[in-house]
Amino acid sequence: MIEFTDNAYAKLVERLSNEKTKAIRFGVTGGGCTGHKYIFDICTSVDKTDYCVDFGKFKVYIDRLSSEYVIDTVIDWKTEGLNEEFTYFNPQEASSCGCGESIMFKPRAQENEIRAIRIT
Repeated sequence: MIEFTDNAYAKLVERLSNEKTKAIRFGVTGGGCTGHKYIFDICTSVDKTDYCVDFGKFKVYIDRLSSEYVIDTVIDWKTEGLNEEFTYFNPQEASSCGCGESIMFKPRAQENEIRAIRIT
């Protein structure tokens, strides 16, 4: 469902070493100037409908709604000068805002098919 580069995996293991939980919440939420924002934080609660992806040294929990938006995302760790951050390569992303905080997704094929059916 999602992947981590070697750099991102190592950095996440390092960051989680001082945490009680070894779990991350990854997903999307509404907000920002283009409609959605990524969630990537310590997982403090789990819903019975969440997907759980076990990476050995930590787990990633993804809510059902977010799963269709984050499938096939590759998470990387990037260092540029003094700035360090996790970055996301998501093939479903259509664009992102200039500040890099919010994203827009490509329309899903099913929605396009429904629109085509309504037009004809």
